[in-house]
Amino acid sequence: MDPFPNPIHTKRRFDLAADTFSEADYFYRAVRENLIERTGELALTPKQIIDLGCGLGESSLNLSQLFPLSNITAIDRSEEMIALAKKFNHKSTISFAKHDLENWIPEQNVDLIFSNLALSWSHPEKIFKNLFESLNENGWLIVTLFGEENLKEIRNAWAQIDNDIHVHPALAADDLVRLLSDLHFTDIVVDQDKFKINFSSIEKLFKDLGNTGGRNCSNGRNKSLTSVSRWEKFIKNLTKNGPAQGLEVTTHCIYIIAKKSQRPKPKTGRKIDYISVDSMVNQLTK
Repeated sequence: MDPFPNPIHTKRRFDLAADTFSEADYFYRAVRENLIERTGELALTPKQIIDLGCGLGESSLNLSQLFPLSNITAIDRSEEMIALAKKFNHKSTISFAKHDLENWIPEQNVDLIFSNLALSWSHPEKIFKNLFESLNENGWLIVTLFGEENLKEIRNAWAQIDNDIHVHPALAADDLVRLLSDLHFTDIVVDQDKFKINFSSIEKLFKDLGNTGGRNCSNGRNKSLTSVSRWEKFIKNLTKNGPAQGLEVTTHCIYIIAKKSQRPKPKTGRKIDYISVDSMVNQLTK
């Protein structure tokens, strides 16, 4: 069973959410503001920037204010998102284009790749490998992803009913660090934020998730309709430990800052074999 999001279904979800996204993007907005602030603290001078999964273009505008001399290529999988982003953003240093995030690699490498909560909708190993290959030497990766505890209340409520995938899985911070290290990223900094968001009702929770495209797009999801009895069991499980007023749901994000470093060049006539950190630990403990 493939737990990762299906790119076709993901695109469809975000196309449908384009007109309503700004009504419920409070979590995206808070995380984006934090990530922009962290980016500014690095005192970088990138010439070419990619904003991957740009959505409605707010992050692209933020980046253009932070780096007024940089050229920014804003990429999104959703045609509807790109259309709205172009409509409200006319800065000459920003260009917009529609591409599949997971398979896209720029024609020329860039100095900075920025992405806010968009990489979680792709296969992690594949997307990070492409990002590494898209950066210039000493280029920077500055991204956020959903953490493994995101929407855990929804996942736990369904887990009492079936073994189907109802919430996309996410890699833990330690797993992300190992993945980036194996790709030869260096200067890796990882931080995490967890928030409890109180929703006035079940309807409000799922309306906001739908308005931001945040519904189940997993390849392995159960595609059949949910029966009334199963839905009622889910609602009961979800609300039984909630507060008297409203419904608390966890949102979890992981911040990553990493630098691309070139693999060390072997001396003439000498071969260097690269092994993962896990393989090294296993060999040392034998």
